[in-house]
Amino acid sequence: GAGRGTTDLVMLTLGTGIGSGVVSHGRLITGHTGGAVEFGHQVIVAGGAQCGCGDFGHLEAYCGRDAIVERALRAIEAGKPTLLASMCPSDKTLLTPKLIDEAAQQGDAAALAVFEETGYYLGIGIANAINAFNPEVVVLGGGIRKATGLIAAAERSMRAHAIASLARTCRLVEAELGEDAGVMGAAELAWREMAQAAS
Repeated sequence: GAGRGTTDLVMLTLGTGIGSGVVSHGRLITGHTGGAVEFGHQVIVAGGAQCGCGDFGHLEAYCGRDAIVERALRAIEAGKPTLLASMCPSDKTLLTPKLIDEAAQQGDAAALAVFEETGYYLGIGIANAINAFNPEVVVLGGGIRKATGLIAAAERSMRAHAIASLARTCRLVEAELGEDAGVMGAAELAWREMAQAAS
């Protein structure tokens, strides 16, 4: 995948929530009980928006699917001129990041602003990961990563918030393995654990 050839990487998947993993010196970090590296639940705004887990200010509460849709709904409710209002006029619950991206691709300012703001917060989360783990590569996966302008905004924010010497040596790349990445990673981990147990 996108991380081949490196022994130090961070992976973030952007979807309904924020999935994550870290490989350091070629080994997956799992923690004491296997629950390490919950980057989606790092606090990026103290006392901020409520996360689905019930706590406040988490990355997921700013960059997950629901946060993106909520940002777009606020733009519609504020009366900003936007294609978003006409995309699902009778039922705003049908609004999705994909529809918002369709508007952004047409140059809709409100839709572009949604992904600019999302990228800003995502960049803070990525910067925290870089500061903590000093990876060579940060890989972004999940369908939302393809949203217009999102990765560019995230990279600007990441470089503004990370320790400069660590950010300079880190690349931000898109995942290459698609929908099978999680299954392939789980299979690899299981294989390694069985091999280690047998030795």
